[in-house]
Amino acid sequence: MPDGMNVTTVVRANVDEYLPDLSRMLPPNISVERFKGVLVTALQSNPDLAECDRDSLWNACRKCASDGLLPDGREAVLSSYFDRKLGRRVANYQPMVAGIIRRCRESADVATISSQVVYEGEQFEVILGDEERIMHRRDLEAPGSRKPIAVYAIATMRDGTKLREVMNWGEVEKVRASSKAADTGPWKHWPTEMARKSCIRRLAKRLPSLSEDDKLRAVIERTDELYDFGDRRRPVTLDGTSDPGPRTEPVVDHEEPPATDAPTAADPVASARIYYVAANGKLHDCPDVSSWRKDWLNRVGIWRGAGQIADLRDAMMRNAEAIAEVKKVAPLTVDEIRDAIREALAKEPAKPAEDAPLYRFIGRRGETLKVFQNQDAFEAEWAAQVDGVENDSGLTAREKIATLQEMLQANVPVTQALTAAGKAGDAAAAYAATVPSRIVGAASARINQATATAK
Repeated sequence: MPDGMNVTTVVRANVDEYLPDLSRMLPPNISVERFKGVLVTALQSNPDLAECDRDSLWNACRKCASDGLLPDGREAVLSSYFDRKLGRRVANYQPMVAGIIRRCRESADVATISSQVVYEGEQFEVILGDEERIMHRRDLEAPGSRKPIAVYAIATMRDGTKLREVMNWGEVEKVRASSKAADTGPWKHWPTEMARKSCIRRLAKRLPSLSEDDKLRAVIERTDELYDFGDRRRPVTLDGTSDPGPRTEPVVDHEEPPATDAPTAADPVASARIYYVAANGKLHDCPDVSSWRKDWLNRVGIWRGAGQIADLRDAMMRNAEAIAEVKKVAPLTVDEIRDAIREALAKEPAKPAEDAPLYRFIGRRGETLKVFQNQDAFEAEWAAQVDGVENDSGLTAREKIATLQEMLQANVPVTQALTAAGKAGDAAAAYAATVPSRIVGAASARINQATATAK
């Protein structure tokens, strides 16, 4: 802090500098003056924030305003830590329980949502089957004096249906243990609140409106920004979903990342460039993830409606790096876009050329890459292509399987032609028609097995 300047002076100077931009991000129900008052209080109550890197403090405030939450310690918090790599203190923003609940309640589907911790000695029963329900009788002497044993969340939709999420305390401890600051920050000071937050976050991901509600999705992705998404399995729920085993999903609910974090860990949004690569190779920057998502969904809809599937496939391939960048800060949004693209590609009508060679291999862009004289050469090429994908260390298991499925889809005209020739009496063609699905199926099974073994 500059000599002769107290915390209040620095705080007010910072806030006044940020206000013009923050005012454009705030929702109508939060006035600039209200946000300023809460922000000044938050900064004054934590003098370390005034010592933070200015860009990180601005980005933390920007995220909070963009999410439509107040940094009052209930809806969201602004914290700070010393980044050893950067050699200075940086600010960090996190949505909290009340903020996530608020965003859920403001969604189109949710009427009410709540979460409670269950303590030893309390009556607690989870009913499954046709008439699912949770029964919990609160003992007012339990909180603060007995050990917690479970946490649950219930959301009531506006049509009367309910969604439920239940975690035993062993599951909560696994989430806490996977945090890089399991014994500091929120997990140290408010463990039961963090347990409620973890349960609500998981429930929120199942809300029907998540894909359409930009604000709710943004809050969930803020919480998920530093997660390891190698395992997206769900816990036991009351909607018929079974628990596939111990989860390895780490949690980001921490205050201070370790010294080994990358320099951009304190501000992942600022480190990811959000852009689109046009057919001419020009890069078009997008102002935010929401705009990027809407643009992609619009493109997919237009190309699909016009039957221009080849253009869509080309766009996906040339934007592979751009999509990977967005995945750093908005993995749920990227999953949604990829699913939309794959759904469109899956509905591409097969148009095999009448004069096309019987044994050939089609690339993912629809071009014929190789032509073969017989079934043996055809099978050998498929084995080589699939082996290359399976052993590509630069792809995740999910990306490998997606690539293999795209290969199968691109070669549908070939397998259809081989099947037709087989029905006409060509035994070699009939056998060759089964080669792609057999080889891809075997490779996919090995990939899944290797992933399960690693976990």
